[in-house]
Amino acid sequence: MAIYGQDGKLSGTPDTPMTVLTAPFVRSGTGDPIIFSGITTTAKQFAISKPADATSYRFVNPCNVDVRIRKVASLSEAVTQTTGTRFLARSSETLGTSEPTFVSLIATAAPSGDCNPELQYGRGG
Repeated sequence: MAIYGQDGKLSGTPDTPMTVLTAPFVRSGTGDPIIFSGITTTAKQFAISKPADATSYRFVNPCNVDVRIRKVASLSEAVTQTTGTRFLARSSETLGTSEPTFVSLIATAAPSGDCNPELQYGRGG
């Protein structure tokens, strides 16, 4: 059972929300992105390596369609339209990272032009 104070607020809640501080994204390694060229509706696999100091990655999807990416165990394993992480068309997002050796990418629909997403390893974000 919740306990409310005289002012109608739930007891123990702050009057203002706490500010969340995040560190800015800083690139690891050489600073050059890994570019996944020629992404279509057929899954394509890539071998990648993560710099030792990387704790996050930024995925940039310049394509006019959504793209899915998934860590896979080998070049013979592939992402599907219902697996992996979906990145919206013309967007970027920074996420925490594991240590994949291989990734697989697929476009969720046929791109109307070149579809070359980029991955950049780093810290923060």
